[in-house]
Amino acid sequence: MLRVEFDRFGPPEVLEVRERPEPLPTRDRIRVRVRARTANVSDVELRRGDTPQRLKDLGLAFPAVLGWDFVGTLLDPAPTLPAGSAVVGFVPWLGSEVGRGTYAEVISVAPQWVAALPPDLDPARAAVFAMNALTGAQATDRMGPLEGANILIVGAGGPVGMSAATAAAAAGAYVYVTGSMADEALAAQGYAGGLLRGTPEEMATAAREVVPSGMDAVFNAAVAGPGLIRAVKDGGAFVSIHVADKNEPERGVAVEKVVVQADPPRLTSLLTTSLLDRIRIETLPLAQAREAHERLERGGLAGRKIVLVS
Repeated sequence: MLRVEFDRFGPPEVLEVRERPEPLPTRDRIRVRVRARTANVSDVELRRGDTPQRLKDLGLAFPAVLGWDFVGTLLDPAPTLPAGSAVVGFVPWLGSEVGRGTYAEVISVAPQWVAALPPDLDPARAAVFAMNALTGAQATDRMGPLEGANILIVGAGGPVGMSAATAAAAAGAYVYVTGSMADEALAAQGYAGGLLRGTPEEMATAAREVVPSGMDAVFNAAVAGPGLIRAVKDGGAFVSIHVADKNEPERGVAVEKVVVQADPPRLTSLLTTSLLDRIRIETLPLAQAREAHERLERGGLAGRKIVLVS
């Protein structure tokens, strides 16, 4: 099978396509033949070694394999799914599976990270949300009561923010979103609040203009810096997916980081919503992972997500 590995941190050129034996079946893991996986910005950060000490503490060893999410076919039976089932899922790359990612034609994973793929879904589109949909939905669990609440989602044009915005709106929240010009049509779609723009400080000011008392909760699903927390009301919630988020607790605001947890039934349910129709994708063969990383670093994708297929 083909597997994309890297032996050291560095530029896209460190990614090497290699032929490796398929993993053997084991008692506590199941194998998946992967059809699609997303090339995420976080993959670029991990390949570069942006947080080397953290990766060292997690026990990263080379050669390592990138990739969080996957859509594919079960080669072995799972506790609730027979072999041959179409599945979707992700691996906890910054956890127990550090360095054992999904940039491979066949992977071996623990069953709790695998969910049934709803029928008639495009595998490439589903791969974009395999981890991101659950991350966004679980972020809303940390926001407090949602019905009637004022919620700001920063980065709602991306799959994590989009998932959170959709979940919060479905729960009855007044959702305000931020997004770039390229994401405006996506980010402003169907939310009761509206679209905010600018730097973190400008977004916080704009949020206070529309809700003077402050937002009940803010979710930072983008790379927004310090100052954004001013948008939150006293005693509200500030939720982020970024370990290095610089917003510090103040005024009784609870600051929480989201670390996605396995929840196969919820993931399957989330993929039956309209999320998959609201994302733009571009596909490349797995063997062109280096090109995918070059394009992610170069930018200019205008909101499109790159999916590596095999």
